[in-house]
Amino acid sequence: MFVSKLKPLCGSLVLRKSFRAKSTTTHEDGFKVIYKFAPIGLCSALNKFKKLQLVAAGSAIPGSYIAEWYNLCDGSLPPVIATVGLASTVAVFSIGQLFTDMIGYVYFNKETQDIKLSYVDFWGNRKNSIHGPEDFLPLTHSPKYITDFLFRRLYLYDSRYPYKISLKYGNIIDPTALKTTFCLDDLDFNET
Repeated sequence: MFVSKLKPLCGSLVLRKSFRAKSTTTHEDGFKVIYKFAPIGLCSALNKFKKLQLVAAGSAIPGSYIAEWYNLCDGSLPPVIATVGLASTVAVFSIGQLFTDMIGYVYFNKETQDIKLSYVDFWGNRKNSIHGPEDFLPLTHSPKYITDFLFRRLYLYDSRYPYKISLKYGNIIDPTALKTTFCLDDLDFNET
């Protein structure tokens, strides 16, 4: 009886191992993972928390004023709830802005020379975009920012809104492909 309970557990472990192995191999559309940022799930969760924070603050603030109107609470409670609600909303949105457009995966297709970026948008959803290598401004030519110790900004020639890539904390699976893709000949991965 104990062995029959153990078999499904072992089967699920085997499935998990095979699922992880697929993330580093070539996908059916020809793209291969060359960069992975492991904490991208946390970044996505933080950006998804914005919705919850907005709903909570958006309902608590008017709710407290309505409760005060009907004399269900003290008159000093609504300004406190409004201050805390607005301050926490600003804090969550500000921190979440750091992770907006953060790249979680970079895929490369050797046949078509296309680059697929998987990134997190403002609300924490995963978005994919496919570009050619000529679309990117080389990282060595991008402007310097105070946040460069966390991530670098990856600009497209036709857009003024950059993606963010963390070469220091990300897992570079294929350094040669990443250097070739983003023109990183002079860039040391440990210093960025």
